[in-house]
Amino acid sequence: MERAVARGLSRRKEEPIKYLGVDEKNFHAGQSYVQVLTDTEGKRVVVENRDEKAVNEVCLTEEAVEAICMDFWVPYITGAGLLPNACIVHDKFPIMQYMNDAVDSVRRTENKALNKAGDKTLVVTKEASARQLFKDWYFSATHSQLAPVIKVAKMLKRHFENIIMYASYIKQFC
Repeated sequence: MERAVARGLSRRKEEPIKYLGVDEKNFHAGQSYVQVLTDTEGKRVVVENRDEKAVNEVCLTEEAVEAICMDFWVPYITGAGLLPNACIVHDKFPIMQYMNDAVDSVRRTENKALNKAGDKTLVVTKEASARQLFKDWYFSATHSQLAPVIKVAKMLKRHFENIIMYASYIKQFC
């Protein structure tokens, strides 16, 4: 593996990175993370420290970066500040996760209050509301007269039971 990596690195042309993506990935069990800084047009750089210094090291060497996609972690934003020509583009996935967590927190709080009063209105509504939301969306999508959207809608319907399992296992996968 080491020879293959060395051979690949020796063949790689040093080209400026135009678009950079930065994220962390859980590397081992527990809280062990690695930075993954990706040239979205092809090359990949991995920095093994999850800290501001690691981000800064890469950012100091890449003057041609026009845009850098990231979440809201302050060291990423600070490191991106070292790129003189780069626009910061916040990734949609953390935004969606924050909003989903907020909505779920409100649902749980309201469910707890209703349960104390003997009202079971929100019991099991997480999957039920997802089913209704999908049903409504599916109807709109399949009547949109947009062939690519209809194709995706039908594919999602075929796999819906596995997709809805996300609601049951969200804590294990996030």
